[in-house]
Amino acid sequence: MVVLLGSNGLLDPSPNTVRLNVINATCHPGFDFLTRERNICLLKLSAPVNFTDYIQPICLASENSTFNNETSSWAIGFGHIEKLSDNLQEAKVSIVGNDVCKTRGNNPGFSRRDATISVSLCCWL
Repeated sequence: MVVLLGSNGLLDPSPNTVRLNVINATCHPGFDFLTRERNICLLKLSAPVNFTDYIQPICLASENSTFNNETSSWAIGFGHIEKLSDNLQEAKVSIVGNDVCKTRGNNPGFSRRDATISVSLCCWL
């Protein structure tokens, strides 16, 4: 497995792209394929990562973090709404509490009306 750092496209890496081999991947043992809960892995790379203007670390919330309704955050990924995108996308989203999220099942921005929002998921609209 290889990771691309510093690129925002899967098919057309930029001159700022660094390719590193993955030596080991440790995924959360409680990952649920159906709900996508706990979909996180730690990757051990073949070399240290040198941070640049194009390669930066991300911040993860701690286990005890609290997010109030309407807290702004970013969703970043290659997405999978209609099809997987070849370009990295980002969207500014508002975090909402799970109780509020459950009551918005008819909201057009919430596409999974039958979804169960558990304590391990983050709801955004």
